[in-house]
Amino acid sequence: MDGIITKEDSRYPLLLKELGDAPKKLYYKGDWNPKLFEHCLAVVGTRRMTTYGKRVTEQLVGEIAVAGVTIVSGFMYGVDATAHKAALRVGGKTIAVMPCGIDVIHPAYQKDLYNEILEHGGLILSEYEGTFLPTLWSYPKRNRIVA
Repeated sequence: MDGIITKEDSRYPLLLKELGDAPKKLYYKGDWNPKLFEHCLAVVGTRRMTTYGKRVTEQLVGEIAVAGVTIVSGFMYGVDATAHKAALRVGGKTIAVMPCGIDVIHPAYQKDLYNEILEHGGLILSEYEGTFLPTLWSYPKRNRIVA
């Protein structure tokens, strides 16, 4: 299911609302469940992950996600994608915050991960609607939502 949550909506994430530059709207795909936002952990890191980094990310994120914490990350390759996959592997929930519109799968080769997040009760989230393409400035701007 696609939807829009405005800053005035009671379902808008409380911690995000506290930001001075919080997005006025959040576009999403998936079933919006406020419980997803009760206990979250932002996971960010390098796109050029080492074998050791991958193993540690999978282990730590898996343990945290199985405990009921929603994993929030930026959907890029490397640590972000590994964190989303680790959460899904243990039956946990994850939110992918996109640097583009929610109808754009970026990077495109992660289409299976995008769909798996949605199929397992997670969310695809963005402050950009539809087919907005990522830009150099939309990545760092997205990170405030991840955090």
